[in-house]
Amino acid sequence: MSARDQVPGTSAGDLAPEPGSLVVERPIRRARGTPAYRPESRPPVGSRLGPRLGCASDAYAALRDIHAADREHFVCFDLNVRHRVIARRVVAIGCLTGVDVHPREVYAGAIVNRAAAILIAHNHPSTDPTPSRQDIEITARLRDVGELVGITLLDHIIVAVDGFVSLADRGWV
Repeated sequence: MSARDQVPGTSAGDLAPEPGSLVVERPIRRARGTPAYRPESRPPVGSRLGPRLGCASDAYAALRDIHAADREHFVCFDLNVRHRVIARRVVAIGCLTGVDVHPREVYAGAIVNRAAAILIAHNHPSTDPTPSRQDIEITARLRDVGELVGITLLDHIIVAVDGFVSLADRGWV
């Protein structure tokens, strides 16, 4: 009697073959008309990735819709390792003078989307893109959380009708 016969509730097909036994495997058959699998090193044409955000002006161009908004919109771009946009998310919409943002809300979507990095932005309805003390504080907090979860914060861009300010260009990211 082999060890296989001594295990109650199992059959010979449930267990791995005994060492030294001969195992014959049959080739896997494909359904008729199914193409053979061929690994590709390029993403397929028409992939769902967005444009590459290589600098602050690229992000400013991608944020045209919130330049002149009447309330603050906090936007997060989830990026892959080549800084191509995986997703653009409006994290929060505030009022005329501010928007409340929590790091949990910013990074939750980035984690789900398996982002390698994020770029955050918000608008100033006052048309002055100068960063406030709160803007600098939330940037530092989001940078620290990003280091903890392994998702790099590339930049925080403040947009307005008259232009934009990149906190990374100022050395605050």
